Amino acid sequence: MESKLIRIQRMFGIDLVIMDYLALLKPDRRRNTSREELGDILKETKQLATTFNNGAGVPFVSPWQVNRTARQEAQNTLSYTASALAETAEASNSADLIISLLAPEEDASRTKNIKMQVMKNRDGETANAFDVQVDYATSRFSEALATRAQSVEDLFTAIPLS
Repeated sequence: MESKLIRIQRMFGIDLVIMDYLALLKPDRRRNTSREELGDILKETKQLATTFNNGAGVPFVSPWQVNRTARQEAQNTLSYTASALAETAEASNSADLIISLLAPEEDASRTKNIKMQVMKNRDGETANAFDVQVDYATSRFSEALATRAQSVEDLFTAIPLS
C-alpha cells in the first residue's frame, strides 16, 4: 500500500486516503491468530499515516465492523461503545478519531435519519449520539429532517410579524 501511495504522490498530491476496510489487507508476516495479524495491519497503517510524505503524514480513513452483540446492544441504547469494534482492540487503540453510524435495521430507503456519534477524538471532544440524515446514493450527510424542521420553526417564531 505504501509503495502505491508513493507512486500516486509523484503524480498528484495526496491529501486524504480512504480505504474500504483495512481487515481485507494481507499482513506482511503470518501470526498465530487473525487478531494478531489485524493488529499488525492497523499498527502499520497508523505508522504509514503519520510518516507518509517525508513525515508530513496524511489523514487515513477506513470503516470498521462492529460485532453482532454490540450491534444489538446499540439498537437498544441508540449508541455504541468503543468495545463494539469487531475483531481486535487495536482498532480502537490506534485510531485518533472514531465516529460511529447507527442506521435502523431493515430500512432500504435511499435517505434516512441515522445516529452519529464521536466515540473517540484524541485531539478534541467527543459527542453523544445525534441524528443526521444520510443519502446513500450520494454518500451525503446533512442535518436530520426533524432537527431542520425545528430550527425553521424557531426562526419564524423569532421574527416579529408586526
